[in-house]
Order: sequence, then structure tokens, then C-alpha cells
Amino acid sequence: EALRNFMKQNGIDVYYVPTADYHCSEYLDDHFKLRAYLSGFTGSAGTLFVTLTEAGLFTDGRYFIQAEQELMGSGITLYRSGMENVPTPEEKLQELLANGGALGFDGRLLSYSFLMQLKERFPNTVTLRHDVPFPDNLWPDRPTLSCKSAYRLADCYSGKNTTTKLTELREAMKKVRPEKVYKYDVSQPFNKNEPATAEVFLLSCLDEIAWLFNLRGNDIVHNPVVLSYAMVTDTKAFLYVQSGALTEELTATLASEGIIVKSYDAVYEDVTKLRSCAVLLDTKRVNTALVQALPKECTLLDAPGPILLAKAIKNETEQKNLAAAHIKDGVATTKFMYWLKKNIGKETISEASAA
Repeated sequence: EALRNFMKQNGIDVYYVPTADYHCSEYLDDHFKLRAYLSGFTGSAGTLFVTLTEAGLFTDGRYFIQAEQELMGSGITLYRSGMENVPTPEEKLQELLANGGALGFDGRLLSYSFLMQLKERFPNTVTLRHDVPFPDNLWPDRPTLSCKSAYRLADCYSGKNTTTKLTELREAMKKVRPEKVYKYDVSQPFNKNEPATAEVFLLSCLDEIAWLFNLRGNDIVHNPVVLSYAMVTDTKAFLYVQSGALTEELTATLASEGIIVKSYDAVYEDVTKLRSCAVLLDTKRVNTALVQALPKECTLLDAPGPILLAKAIKNETEQKNLAAAHIKDGVATTKFMYWLKKNIGKETISEASAA
């Protein structure tokens, strides 16, 4: 009801809540679990929509039973994704907005490619409002944004220092083969056989940033990443992190490598200062708000980006460490199997007790 009052005040007909953070991550810090807070459904995957008269939640087959139980009495309809005659979230939005209206969402939580899909799907009578974040005062006990201490991954683990990675990245930026090229929010024709030169590379994907700067952290449970953004030009590299995430010593080390550390949210202002340049980004992994902040004279080169492939190719050091990790894992698995076989029949063993 509080959300609906907010929607009325802002002229929103449908509010859309994905399971996402500002970096299009699969796993989330508690601060970003808005869908769980609004619906009560705590599964790891799901999409919520709310209108002034109804609400619905989409989730997959892993969670049908759980969602049915957790949504009971909430007034929220469960949509079992993948089942016969169940629409997709996009089809349901299209149905709800068939006669026009305003679709509201937090542009930081949706990828730019998803916005482009919405624009293709909806007629001009539908207004896409990407500037409607959920108000903090409507979630009074919202967990604060995680800001755990980051640390540097030593060369004995990474096998390649950041200076070398930046040099190789800048070379790769000179020969980008984009999947699409955007100008003024419109995809324009281009020759796929001709490589393009990117003057700026805008990164939002946390694992790619961690790889590039050899940084690790604990901002997302079981994911060794640091909440951050990055921007690389032919001469400069910027890392945007929360105050307190880096020690003075680590900040100084990064500075000695030519990396400029700035505050986490400063990236949104910095991109507005770019002038008529070619910006490389992956629209599937960079959020709408960040892309929309870019000046209109910028050309967007939409491609997965060089880091995705570079970090998939393991150097000699990484290969040795992978082997060592598998040995440790094998020992742990062998110990577990020995314990299991030794104790079966002597005690009741459940999945939980075995874990």
C-alpha cells in the first residue's frame, strides 16, 4: 500500500522490481533484496510487478512450492514461469499497459539492453520511467550497502599484474568488434567486418573489475568481489569504490600504477563529462541509469568487452593454482565420502547433518 501511494504521487501505473543490483549481478547483497522485502518471497530468482489494483510475482520451477507458501495471504499472484499458458514478465507488462500508461523502475537495477527491449515492445503511448528508485523511507530498516575491506591479490595468485592487464586492455580497445552501435538511443548501421576504436571502456561487472585490478573483497556472500565501477581511457584508469573499502596503503599502491580512486557514486557524474567519444560497454551488464547519463553525442559500442575473454584464458600461474585447488577439493571430498560410508547405518544422516 505504501508503494501504491508512492506510485499515485508520481503518476506510475505499473512498478517493476527485478532481482538485481546496480551491476547486473546474479547474487545480491542484502541491501538490494527489494523484491524479497516487498513480496515476502525469499528465493534467489524472481520478478515482481505492482499496479494500483493487483500484483504478481514470476519465478522458476525451483521455487514454485516455496513461493506459493511465502506469498500466501499477500494478495500477490504467483506466475509459474515456463508453465503452459503463463506469460513472460514482458508479455504481462504489455498486457497491463495495452492502453498506455507509465512503467516505473529504478534504472540502476535494469540493464540498458533490457530497456531497449522494452522500447521495442511498447508503443509510444507507454512512458518508460527509469528515474523512479524505491524510496528509502518506505523501507525503514533496509540493510546498509555492504562495504567490506578489499585486498590485493598477489602476483603469485594472479600471474599478471594490473599494469600489464591495462596495457593489453588498451590494445584490445583499438580493435573492438561491436555487436551493435548506438547513437541517440537508436541502433545505427555499421560494418561488422571493420573493427572500431573505443576511446573509453565503461565497466560495471564486478568480477571483471576484480580481475582487471587484481582486487578481491566480500561485499557479496560467496562472491569475492568489491562493489565498484571502473572507467578506462587510453591514458587513465578510474576505480570507483565506497569510502572505507580501500586502505590508504592500497589506495597509494593503485595510484602508483596510474589508477585514480574515486567515490562509488562519482561515476554517474564523471560519465556526463565525456565529450563526443566512442564508449565501449556491454549493454547486458551495464545499468540503464549509467548509460542514460552519457552525453548524447557519445557513440556506444555494444560488445561483451575484452576482459570477458581475457580472464577466461588462464595463464601458467592460474593453471597451477587451479590444479592445487582441485587437489584440496579432492582431499575434502574423499574425507567426506569416508565419513559417510563409515557412518551410514550407525546414525540417521540427512542432507543438513551431512553438510
